[in-house]
This record gives sequence, structure tokens and C-alpha cells, in this order.
Amino acid sequence: MHNICLFIHFSEGNEFPEYVRKYVLELSRHFQEVKLLSNPGKIISHTWSSNVELVFHPNVGNDFGRIYSYLHSVDLRAYDNLAIVNDSNWLIGDLKDVLDWDSICKYDLWGIIDSHEKPWYSNHIDSYHLQSHFLILGRKAISHLGTFFIQAGVHEIMTEKDAKTLRRMVIDRWEIGLTQFMLSKGLITGSYINSFEFNRRFGLKLSANATHLLFEELIREGYPLLKRKAIVHKTQMDTCQIHESFPEDILIHYKGKFDQPSNQDQGDISLLNHKYVILKYRFLKLFKFGKKAINLFSLRLIFSNN
Repeated sequence: MHNICLFIHFSEGNEFPEYVRKYVLELSRHFQEVKLLSNPGKIISHTWSSNVELVFHPNVGNDFGRIYSYLHSVDLRAYDNLAIVNDSNWLIGDLKDVLDWDSICKYDLWGIIDSHEKPWYSNHIDSYHLQSHFLILGRKAISHLGTFFIQAGVHEIMTEKDAKTLRRMVIDRWEIGLTQFMLSKGLITGSYINSFEFNRRFGLKLSANATHLLFEELIREGYPLLKRKAIVHKTQMDTCQIHESFPEDILIHYKGKFDQPSNQDQGDISLLNHKYVILKYRFLKLFKFGKKAINLFSLRLIFSNN
């Protein structure tokens, strides 16, 4: 079985953050080829494993653009499996238990976690998708990629200049669109974490994003990733030191694994308490329900007065 992994990374620094190095190193233990797709810049060369190759691509079309640009230049018929991974997570464990190839090969398209989340701008009737930060495509899915890229409107995505519009297009057409396209072709999909079952266990609705709201619970279940956006401010996304206020019993899983190279500012990370986030989520849900009830009651009063 010949497999390849594309790891997509964007950074404005002059060297790769430690969390990227560790993530790529772990991937190199499980994939025969790892291509680190990064933006051209002032990156200082780094010694990687022999099966890791650094490939520079302009930051056009976000993750979608880099994936398309690279895959457009290779013969995918040489591979049995294609993994696509990005840098939006910290790797806090190893991938040994997750990458069970006997289990993964049962599916044409596999992801580390799925989702039913649907943004308001999505054009899809069914929003079910495998989250795009860690995907593995089998031969059948790989063979459909050419058609998928055409249907997704690759030229429109690659030429979009507005950052917000581009982000929405990529989420709708790539994040959700890839899974929905493969399902429409009769392919079989699966995931390591079933978000429906997981959300139900903790009282969240089907469309809630477990990687943001239940990251601690995911870790306890053996999930090896920690979503960076879930715990740090957007302005500190490249800072990888974990704050001491994070729960001690969870800290032991990854304490000290994300220390940034010494020449970069550490900054102070303000962690969001995930229990507060869940309470806020439930409050907003209750507030919306109350608002609907008030509106319905008001309509009944209007009609009764008439």
C-alpha cells in the first residue's frame, strides 16, 4: 500500500513552529511520503525525516488552492491513500491508535471527526461532512478528485480576492462539498469520532462543533488533537505554549509539547474555559427559544384582538 500525506501550513515567521515539526514528524512515521506545503517566505531550512519534502506554494485559494495546485502536478494513480492534514490543530498524542489502516481502508473517504455544522451561507441541503483538517482518501475517492475540483469551481476560488468571501467559498465547497460530492457518487465515508453520538452524550445539538465545545472531553476519549482556535485568541495562533490555568489533569497529556522556538515571542495566552463556552451556548439556545415563544405569543394576541 503506497500512501502520501499533504500537510498544509501557513506562517509569517522565519522558522517552523515546534508544533508543526512534531506534527509532521509523527505523520512521517505513518505515511511513506509527506509533503509539507507552505507559503514562500523567509523560512529557515530545517532537517526533516528522509520521507518529508518541503514544497512552497503561494497562498492562493487558502488550503483548497494549495491542495489543488500540488495535486494538479502529480500522478495520483500511484497512490492507494491520500491524506490531507492542516495546521489548525496541536498534536497532543500520537496517531498510532487513530491510524488503524484495517479500519480506515473500509471507507473510501475517512476523517478523524465528522460534523453536521452548517454555516448560514452554505448552499448544501445536507451539511454532513468530514472535517477537512484530517482526511484520508482511498483509491475510489482519489479517482473522483478531478471531477470534484471542476464542480467546486476551482477557477472561481483561485481568483477570489476578498478574504471573507474566499473563506466562505472554501468552507462551503471544500469543507462540506467534498464529503457531499463523494456521497453523491455512492462512496462510503467514516470517521474516528462520531460527532452525533459524542454531542448527544454531552447534551449538545447535532450541529454543535465538538472540537470547539468539547475539546477536553475529546482528549479524554483518546482524540489526539486540540483545536488551536478553541483555546487561544486569533492574534496568538502561532504561540504554542499552554497556559498554566488549563486543567491540571488534562495538562499532563501535553505539558511542554508546544514550546515555541526561543527566538519567537511567547505572549500571554488567555484560555477559554470550555465549560463556560458550553454554558454560553446553552444560554443562547434558551434565549432563541424564548424569543420565538414571545413572538408566537405576540402574534396570537394580535390575531385575538382582531
